[in-house]
Amino acid sequence: TELSLHTWNRVLLALPAVLLFKVKAEGGKTTLDCSKLIEHVNEHQRNVCFPASVLPCCITGHFLKGLLCASVRCGRPAEEVNRCWSQMSGCCPLLVVSAAHWWQQLSSPLFSLWGRLRDGEPPPEQLQLLTDGQRWACSVCSVEKGQEMQMPSAAALQLAAGLHRARQAGEVTGRSVAAALTSLQPEKSAKLKQVLVFLLFLCVRDYLCALTHAQEENLKKAKDVCTELLTALQNSPTGSSSSKQTSKVRIGRLLLNQSVSLLQKLVCCPGFLHTAVACYVCALQLFLGGGTPEEQLESPQMLSHTKKFLLGVISQASPSVLSSNQLRQLESLCADLDPELAAALSVTLDPHSLSPEMDFL
Repeated sequence: TELSLHTWNRVLLALPAVLLFKVKAEGGKTTLDCSKLIEHVNEHQRNVCFPASVLPCCITGHFLKGLLCASVRCGRPAEEVNRCWSQMSGCCPLLVVSAAHWWQQLSSPLFSLWGRLRDGEPPPEQLQLLTDGQRWACSVCSVEKGQEMQMPSAAALQLAAGLHRARQAGEVTGRSVAAALTSLQPEKSAKLKQVLVFLLFLCVRDYLCALTHAQEENLKKAKDVCTELLTALQNSPTGSSSSKQTSKVRIGRLLLNQSVSLLQKLVCCPGFLHTAVACYVCALQLFLGGGTPEEQLESPQMLSHTKKFLLGVISQASPSVLSSNQLRQLESLCADLDPELAAALSVTLDPHSLSPEMDFL
């Protein structure tokens, strides 16, 4: 329960930060295994950070401290920190978003800790990129056009989280985030378009949280930002079919990493099931198609988790949740790729009882 996890977090903060990390020796090399940390955050912590949608600052700092302390037990500590953190955008997005959100408070103590652990050695590149991303976000949001820094090489989700935090903190001066990003000409950078997509997701999440918690003021702000971002995305070239598929996959993966309480509210919303199944099919197509390393975003475990989630949603869905056209479309998409999901759609959502009023959607 939420109360028991809050109690556990108090215990967690009193324990050594390295407990959720394992050092493995393979082929004469020592490496870090972060699977326990990733599982803990994805399975437990995400359920108690709603509606804030970020981990508490103290918990985020504790996990990062554990990463640094555990890394010094490896032969190449900085390399291990970089390797582990570069995987987090895909495996543990909540931790990445939380780190970017709290980095202004966490950077000094963590850099100081690293300096003590490594006798003044410069911080690992991935940690420095968190700082660079924060500075970049502030420069993008500045009213002074032409003062933007070059976009850092950090993950797109991390950069989007930095922009999201800058907006929340009121650091957007003189122009909107969407206008600022548009001035950077996202049509010329595939990565910048990814940042826009991730930022849109974070802002849509804000909108949903405000909607489900009756926060009128926040609701209007979130809606306005979402509208600006959608306009910016709409005005930029859509890119290849593969890039559009990849964007859908990233959105779907982030969606499944939201808290259970938020997901329970979302499954009741019109259009949720159709969108969720479409994202799953895109992920499955990319995985089975063996695309480029950048496109191979999903592991078999993540696909299995997504399918299990969708089957659960379908089993509890009302037949009127999809129009007959939507059902036929999803059945066609799933027929060859995932016959089990197609059968679940057909059996559970009886076409004869579908709502004809929804066919205009």
